[in-house]
Amino acid sequence: MTAGRSVPGLEKELVMKVILSLAMFGLAIAWGSSVFAEDATDKMVAEMKKCAVCKNLADDPELMKNMNWETHKIDNGMLSVSSVPKGMKKEFDEVSEKMHHAIEQVSADAKAGKKVELCNFCSSMAELMKAGAKQQHIETSTGSIDLCTSDDPAVVTKIHEMADKAIAMQKLISESRKTASLQ
Repeated sequence: MTAGRSVPGLEKELVMKVILSLAMFGLAIAWGSSVFAEDATDKMVAEMKKCAVCKNLADDPELMKNMNWETHKIDNGMLSVSSVPKGMKKEFDEVSEKMHHAIEQVSADAKAGKKVELCNFCSSMAELMKAGAKQQHIETSTGSIDLCTSDDPAVVTKIHEMADKAIAMQKLISESRKTASLQ
């Protein structure tokens, strides 16, 4: 599955896991909120606005701007920590809820064979779920902690590849935020 392609063959449970993994996987697409390269940010936000689920986050640029997200590879997958300032937790939860409602619509549309638009991140998560990755979600007072794991070494390799991409993006964001704060 690739970004922007329909997912008529996905069953409701798979789509639920994919989208829930996005919403609960620390709203991972929040990297689009960074101050790095204006063109890259614009491109990321444009992709998010087309995604059936991420559009809910893209509609809240203030939340995106204030989110922090970090990813770590672990032996059997990856761990993601998302956080917002304490005063924004309610907003974080509200966006998560909107994304959860979008899950239901995406699931119904996919089950009905309708075209469902997903961003690159959601598409990648769909592939991981399809390959047998498992999710675990823990709420915190300022965000969430999410695990994406597998007992299958081939799936762990795919999870690690995705983690590497996320870690590289997060490093760029961190560096650009430091540069922006010096200006």
